Amino acid sequence: MKKTNNQNNLLHKSFSTKDFEIKSNEKGFGTITGIANKVNVIDSYGDMTVKGAFDKSIKNNPTVLALKDHWFSKVMGSSHLTLAQDGSLIVEMELNKDVQDGKETYVLAKQLLAAGRPLELSIGYIVNKSSEQEIDGQKVKVLEELDIKEVSVVP
Repeated sequence: MKKTNNQNNLLHKSFSTKDFEIKSNEKGFGTITGIANKVNVIDSYGDMTVKGAFDKSIKNNPTVLALKDHWFSKVMGSSHLTLAQDGSLIVEMELNKDVQDGKETYVLAKQLLAAGRPLELSIGYIVNKSSEQEIDGQKVKVLEELDIKEVSVVP
């Protein structure tokens, strides 16, 4: 996982996963489905997202933009947000294969899946509520409520 800031003042957190699915849907779009953020895991930046952190965001806006590398000028389609049983964030990106970035990302994801290599899904978010805790002697920023603005595939 990594966290960055960009020109839109959003924080970003990426999750590398080999557990993703890719297919074409009935509308001709390429879809990538996978976990975009895992709950109750302390990442390399000392952050931990807790169960329930995504609930309000998904209730208010279950579909956000699918971007390439967090650039709002590189819209590839839309991302449908749902929750796993443990509260982790699942995303289904619907990529427009008529858009160059969408087509390239879909092809790259297919190649990674075939090679058994991980895909990096990354969320662009705003922290609405967090707290500091000490867990196993480590200072941890607990992310309690996040507002998801976009989901990207990142290199």
